[in-house]
Amino acid sequence: MSAIDIHVDKYIDKLKLKNHSGTACSLEVCVKLSETGPVARMGTNKNISLGCSEELDLNKLGIKDEVYVTPYVNVSLGDDSQGKMWFKYKNGVNLEAMYAISGVVNNTKVIFCELNASE
Repeated sequence: MSAIDIHVDKYIDKLKLKNHSGTACSLEVCVKLSETGPVARMGTNKNISLGCSEELDLNKLGIKDEVYVTPYVNVSLGDDSQGKMWFKYKNGVNLEAMYAISGVVNNTKVIFCELNASE
């Protein structure tokens, strides 16, 4: 059975990813205008090594307010993965959605952890 997408009516403006997987990866963002709309990816970030984390500031990407966002993780030499928990984006709300990636090269999973106030 495949996990379903969950859409949350809460605003964020940053994504953070903690790498608990046996891979090197980079953080991007998936964006869609509505719960059922097409998905676009943007905002590549630097490689994140095992045990490290990176933040992606969505305010710097030119994303329009009110769209849904979730992390997309580009896994080096493996299968990419994306979050299933979607939040709405709003510029300047200073709220970060924290996710973690776990697994191995061809079997990773991105999970939502928590919301945090950000600077």
